[in-house]
Amino acid sequence: MKKMILQLVTIATLFTLATPALAKDTLDLTFKSTSSATKKNVDLAVKTNLPKDTKIQTTVEGPKDFKEKFNLKVDKKGFVKQEFKGKKYGTYKITYATQVVKKQPSSVQKKLGKNGSNLTGKFVYKGTGTYAEKLTVQKGKKQVAVKQQSKNEKLINEQKVAKAAAKKKAKAEKIAKEQLEAAVKAVELAEATPTRENYDKANTLVASLSQKNKGLSDRLTTVNTTILASEKAESDRLAAEKKAEEDRLAAEKAEADRVASEQKEAARIAAEQAQIAEANRIANEQAQAAQAAQTPVGNTVYVTTTGHRYHASPNCRGLNNANSTRSATLEEAQNRGLTPCKFCY
Repeated sequence: MKKMILQLVTIATLFTLATPALAKDTLDLTFKSTSSATKKNVDLAVKTNLPKDTKIQTTVEGPKDFKEKFNLKVDKKGFVKQEFKGKKYGTYKITYATQVVKKQPSSVQKKLGKNGSNLTGKFVYKGTGTYAEKLTVQKGKKQVAVKQQSKNEKLINEQKVAKAAAKKKAKAEKIAKEQLEAAVKAVELAEATPTRENYDKANTLVASLSQKNKGLSDRLTTVNTTILASEKAESDRLAAEKKAEEDRLAAEKAEADRVASEQKEAARIAAEQAQIAEANRIANEQAQAAQAAQTPVGNTVYVTTTGHRYHASPNCRGLNNANSTRSATLEEAQNRGLTPCKFCY
């Protein structure tokens, strides 16, 4: 039994879902004015698609606080008409509004719906059909009415403006949010890796925000302080390296200059010594040549038993006081350690 009831309920539900709702009998309200004025004679004439006999309350406002109301009905041709004589030249504002539904004939009430719920369109405001126009009464040619914005039209325009403003605001807020997110990420990157490039990118994004963000600016100030300290340390390190390199090059140059100077001095001394040696060699050769020229032929010399010199001639005056003189070879005299006589040689 329960199963059967469940099936019936299910079938009824499916039937309900499958059956389309009855379309609401709506009325898209329209108004079209043919009102005019010649001198002070005013002819109000507005055509509408409201049902015949719909009661329309018409209010006329004009110069010098002029105000008059007419209770009119829609005729069989769909017109709302009224004639009146303007008391003053000037501009008159005419407003047409459907009376409350409960005061309408029963045939009209069915068309309008409860509280005017069937009425739709730009001329409907809170279940009431409204239309307004302006008409200028003046001397001269005939004047025609100028349509005025209805309450609903004004509301619709205000809604459009508000919607456009809201859309613009939402777009601006979205862009601002995206910019803020990008700025926050850039600041976080600059904090994690404090380089000048990262700081500059973050600073540009923070500066371009539509609203100032003191928190991000303060964080960037801290990052910049860190970067400045790092840049100074790097600058000092590079300066120290440069000075060390300059000192090394100066020391190498000084050492090279010292070695070159020592080599130059050594070369000078060597050249001087070579010059002296060459002069001594030449002098020795010359002395030996002179001695050889004075050496007796046959190498025969004369010596005494106790003397210390050998003589080239037995008649040398150095032998005048000698007890005995004999001849000998030069080699023998030299072997005895005798030296040449200064008179003979």
